[in-house]
This record gives sequence, C-alpha cells and structure tokens, in this order.
Amino acid sequence: PLKLLVRHLHKLPLPPKTKERVLAQLIGVCSQGKDAEGLKLAISLAPETPEWDILAFNLACVTAAAGDKATALKHTRRALELGKPPSQFLSDSDFKSLRQDEDFKALLLEFGGDESDEADDSDEFDDDSGDDSDDSEG
Repeated sequence: PLKLLVRHLHKLPLPPKTKERVLAQLIGVCSQGKDAEGLKLAISLAPETPEWDILAFNLACVTAAAGDKATALKHTRRALELGKPPSQFLSDSDFKSLRQDEDFKALLLEFGGDESDEADDSDEFDDDSGDDSDDSEG
C-alpha cells in the first residue's frame, strides 16, 4: 500500500505544501523501514528545491546515509536556509560520515553552527515545535 501511494502521489490534486509534507513523511517512513524501492520513488517526486524544512532535512538525511555527499550538502544547505538548526545535523546519525568533512563543517558554520558542537550518535526526531506533531524526520 505504501508503494502504491508513492507511485500515485503525483496524481493527487494536492497543493505543493501539502505534497511536500506527505513526501517528507513517506521519505522518513521508507528510510526507517528500509524500503529502498519506496524511498527511491518518494525521492523522485521531491521538488528540486524544497520549500519545507523537514522535506529538505529528510532528503539530506537519506542522501548523507547513502554516501552521496554532493546531494547531501545541497539538501543540508536548503534545510539550513529554511531554518533547521546546525545542531540537528550534528545530532542525527545519518550525518555520521560527514561530521569530520570540511565542506559539511563549513556549511554548518556558515549558518551559525559552533565549532565546538559535539555530536552524539543518537537520532533526533523533531516535532518542528508548532507544526504537526507527527512530522517524522530522517
């Protein structure tokens, strides 16, 4: 059923913001559920430049976890532009492979990250403080 929803999402008459919210959830669920096919389909429906921070963050998570540094940095930049705090990228285990990367560290510093920020290995799930409380992130 999840794959069916992903396959037909683009056909639903949803406003762009709603579609981004649904995609963010699908990407999070597919990633957590290790559904590679569903994840690939959901990512293919994402806009080139997301307008919602959680969608950008989830895209950054899955591409960082997959080892796609260039795409992860692109989505990290967008999520930061949309208001995600640099500390969230350091605390999420999906970014473990990038924590010592100079480009990643410079990007976080550009958006107010602290060089002394210590990352832990726990995943962080954010309710986006005021948005829908069921918004899952990578």
